[in-house]
Amino acid sequence: MQFETTRLEGVMLVRPRMFEDERGSFTGAERQHKGYFERADGGTLFLDEIGDLPLEMQVNLLRTLENRTFTRAGGVTELPFRGRVIAATHRNLEEMVAEGTFRKDLFHRFQLTLRMPPLREHREDVELLTWQFLSQISRDHNRAIESVTPEAMACLRNYDWRENNVRELRNALVQAVIRAPGTTIGIAHLPDKVREGGASGPRGPQRCQAAGKTRVLSLTVVGVAWLGK
Repeated sequence: MQFETTRLEGVMLVRPRMFEDERGSFTGAERQHKGYFERADGGTLFLDEIGDLPLEMQVNLLRTLENRTFTRAGGVTELPFRGRVIAATHRNLEEMVAEGTFRKDLFHRFQLTLRMPPLREHREDVELLTWQFLSQISRDHNRAIESVTPEAMACLRNYDWRENNVRELRNALVQAVIRAPGTTIGIAHLPDKVREGGASGPRGPQRCQAAGKTRVLSLTVVGVAWLGK
């Protein structure tokens, strides 16, 4: 069974990418391309960050979900879609509906809504996620991180993860791996905001004290999709 996934945040030319394009439908379309719906036909299409989908594209998506058909960009023939659509977002869609930035009918078209709690609501998972990510990051950067000091782990657990949940945690660990000269990650290797936020977080200092600040190239890692504000 085919599984197709796409991240809608910051995607240019969203319509041809989602619904295929006919040759000549826009500048640079020199040949026909299969879009996400055609590639996922008979399987599952996962739309990540659906809250970033422009209003005009929400109309096209709603029409496809209701009629189970779509037309290619620049085309006139309706094609069937026999598959399942799953969507995820870190945004509060109910608030967006109230603000008029997300269609109410599209919101209700997704029949089942699952809420994954943000990381700050299940801090007991921080350590498990930390070791999982460190294993991947160490392999990607050809490093051999073997341990995390108790103070650094307390900092990670205590930090009030909000912006991107586990994505933010992974990015913090990438920076820590780059900063650490040896095989152990300590407080000094964590990003400044994690050290400072962990020391003053909702659970108190927990031995997480800010060390000397280190200047380092800021890295952005896009990876795990996580629902929750």
